Parts: sequence; C-alpha cells; structure tokens
Amino acid sequence: MPTAHPRIAITRDPELAAALDRAGDLLGRDVPAARLVRDLALRGARALETDDAERHSRRRAFAERIVSDSPPWDPKVLERVEDRSA
Repeated sequence: MPTAHPRIAITRDPELAAALDRAGDLLGRDVPAARLVRDLALRGARALETDDAERHSRRRAFAERIVSDSPPWDPKVLERVEDRSA
C-alpha cells in the first residue's frame, strides 16, 4: 500500500513470531502482522513511559523520605557509623 511515511524492515524470527501469535490471540487472528507490530510498538512505548514515570516517582519519594525528619534508618546507628569512620 502506498504511503508517504518511511517503512521499516523487521525479521520475523521465532521470538517475534511467538509474540505475534500471542497478540493475534488477544487482538484478533484477522489482524495483519504489520498492524500487530505497529500496535505492539505503540503499546510498548506507552508502557515504557509509564514504567519510567513510576520509577521517577519512587526515586523522588525515597529522596524525600531520606531528607525527612523520619528517615528509614535508626539515627543512633548512623551516629555510631559516623563515629567509627572518623
């Protein structure tokens, strides 16, 4: 089918074939392989963005807890560690 967009070549190796079979089971056996690949790529990109946002949120929450008045460790233990390192 003609398109103004550049095409990409992809090899249908065993892993990709298995992924397309699984996707076909969920999205429909009548969906062309190229459409499945496109849909999986778009869904994968969204999942990566979501994962990254969740990691960033967890890191921020951890950093805030570390500098809070109630860090996730016993301050007395930290004082002993600092005394021994001097």
